[in-house]
Amino acid sequence: APPSAPTLPTPAPLPIVLGVFPIDTAKLRIEYVNHAIERPAKSMENCRKAGLSFEAMVRANFRLINKETGEIREQPLIITQIPLMTPFGTFLINGAERVIVSQLVRSPGVYFEGGKDKLSGAQIYMVTLIPDRGNWMEIEAGKDDVIYTRLRKKARKVPVTLVLKALGIESNEEIERLFTIEKTERLSTEQLRSVFDQAEYTAVEPLLDSKGKEIIKEGAAITGKAMSLLENHGASSFLVSSRQPDRWIVKTLKADKTMNQEEAVKQIFKEMQPKERLTLEAAQSLLSTLLTDQAYNTFTPIGRYKINKRFGTDSNSAVLTGDDYVSIVRHLIDIRERKANFDDIDSLANRRIRRVGELLAEEIQDSMLKVAKATRDKVTIYSSEQMMNLQNVLNTKPVISSIRNFFGQSQLSQFMEQINPLSSLAHKRRLSSLGPGGLNRKRAGVEVRDIHSSHYSRICPIETPEGGNIGLINSLSSYAKLNQYGFITAPYAKVSNGRKNEKNVIYMDAEEEEYHSIAQANTAVDEKNRLTSKTVIARQRSEGGEILPKELPASKAEYIDLLSSRVFGF
Repeated sequence: APPSAPTLPTPAPLPIVLGVFPIDTAKLRIEYVNHAIERPAKSMENCRKAGLSFEAMVRANFRLINKETGEIREQPLIITQIPLMTPFGTFLINGAERVIVSQLVRSPGVYFEGGKDKLSGAQIYMVTLIPDRGNWMEIEAGKDDVIYTRLRKKARKVPVTLVLKALGIESNEEIERLFTIEKTERLSTEQLRSVFDQAEYTAVEPLLDSKGKEIIKEGAAITGKAMSLLENHGASSFLVSSRQPDRWIVKTLKADKTMNQEEAVKQIFKEMQPKERLTLEAAQSLLSTLLTDQAYNTFTPIGRYKINKRFGTDSNSAVLTGDDYVSIVRHLIDIRERKANFDDIDSLANRRIRRVGELLAEEIQDSMLKVAKATRDKVTIYSSEQMMNLQNVLNTKPVISSIRNFFGQSQLSQFMEQINPLSSLAHKRRLSSLGPGGLNRKRAGVEVRDIHSSHYSRICPIETPEGGNIGLINSLSSYAKLNQYGFITAPYAKVSNGRKNEKNVIYMDAEEEEYHSIAQANTAVDEKNRLTSKTVIARQRSEGGEILPKELPASKAEYIDLLSSRVFGF
């Protein structure tokens, strides 16, 4: 950089750039080396007066490797001009202050929902798999007891066992073993006679004769001899437990005709691309694109954080593994057996905030992928000498254009309200469910617009516009903060031994809050912060999963609200 434009300290490599480079072709390889952000040429005040944007130039060094001659060159290139945030959290674009409104969207992760089949009225169980970046996938079961998955939206359904086999759980026996469940039920002697040899049945209660002597012991296996004893002693029914593969898995394996990993990979290819020529290499390449290549589908960091939290795992895989699919199917079976509940998609536990950095990074990454595609096409028509000139092969105009469009025309880029300092501050804390990747105001239903119990102390229940945007444009509550993953957290004071400890303030997101009893801010305390009443009104999760106020003994309160005004915005 010239002396008149000294650079800021050299930043760490951008994950956006590392996701695109190196660009590899048959003739040329382009590697990213480093980049630098220069100091802005004009000050903020000068930009404001002259009607210019307050921005800095981004330069990068790239290494070109000619695969035909072995020649290596390093060359610099101006990537783009990027607007810099002012100390007030705004951007100066063409001399006007703009605010990039944060976007409230569904969080990456795994979501379990229910529905009814339109024709038969049968209960349908659905799972939506949302990656941080890539294609949404779906799993559904219930209508014919077969678990199907769609690996792309609007793609053909395939049995989920195909995916399990393709990811390394090869045999039907191993899949059945993974989904073997224990069931306790009372069967008539006739029913037990017809099924006792189809699974491992054991006695849950002893069988006694007329003298009280134990004929069949508790825990004994139900064999042909045991059946004869039951029938000879006139037992009409008997309490037994059985270990057998879940019925959904049995029927899914019947629908899945493959026997190993290779057959499963080929079958997925046939279903996804029926008109293409089938080869093992093509099938493996498609599987990589759909499931195992994090360049196309990545669940890190937010999706992986949510999946680990839900299933109690400690994986750091960027893509879904066979173990993840096993956990998902098991949870689906638990919901059918009413051991778990469907997810509330409107809860803030399942929605997060995308801030300006993330929104801009996505725009830049999309434009960099266009640059990489154009570069691969250009290299084929250039001579050996021409392609060693970085200006010829790497055209960064799409990056410049996308940044200009984002700041100048995006639905989330707005002129800052300057009625008074408080309105400016409120504008910066505004949340929008609209915009790219968000909701459409014409299709958004009442449920997504409505106030939710998880909004308490996180989103102001009053401040929202009237008209078509009602409930889609919101504001953060006064004391709400965002955690590192973009989930809204609220502050609570810890209650220990009946005493409110205001020095021990803990910020919790909506999911963490569900597992605690939280008393109201107006709960009476004495001068030493001890709770004075024997009972308190506290929010607690009900069996149905709702957060409801409930009268509890004071000793059961774990946390307490800090201030009554925390519920509202500015």
